[in-house]
Amino acid sequence: MFGKKSLARLFAVATLLLLWPLSIAAQTDAGSKNNDEWRTAYPENVLPDDGSGYDKAPQFPGGQEALKQYLKNSLVVPASMEGQHFKGNVIVGFSVLKSGKVTGCYVVEPTNRDLDKAVLKMIKAMPDWIPAREKGKTVRTNCCLAVPVDF
Repeated sequence: MFGKKSLARLFAVATLLLLWPLSIAAQTDAGSKNNDEWRTAYPENVLPDDGSGYDKAPQFPGGQEALKQYLKNSLVVPASMEGQHFKGNVIVGFSVLKSGKVTGCYVVEPTNRDLDKAVLKMIKAMPDWIPAREKGKTVRTNCCLAVPVDF
């Protein structure tokens, strides 16, 4: 599914997301899955544009502030973790389709089984995103997101 370069990029992105919570890093397959080059784009608030990215990165409806509010208000603390304290990030990956639908959710770095399930449930319930645009066309993107958890 991923080549060595793509895995290295994914690791770098996950590391960056630990440092900049709520920042999105995305990769897209610019055409055929077999032989086209993977391109990486970073929203302006993460890294400067290196020229290999998108015209417009995928965006949660309402922008970063709306995403922060959604994550803050939507996470349900698992019953098995009530009374416990947890502070950190749960790194999740997902795809934003050309239609904006969020699909293919997974946990990049597992923390606690029940917490991971709760975060995945929240991510799967997200409203449709505004898809990325590359050369004027909407494109499917694979995103990585650090979900801050503090309870």
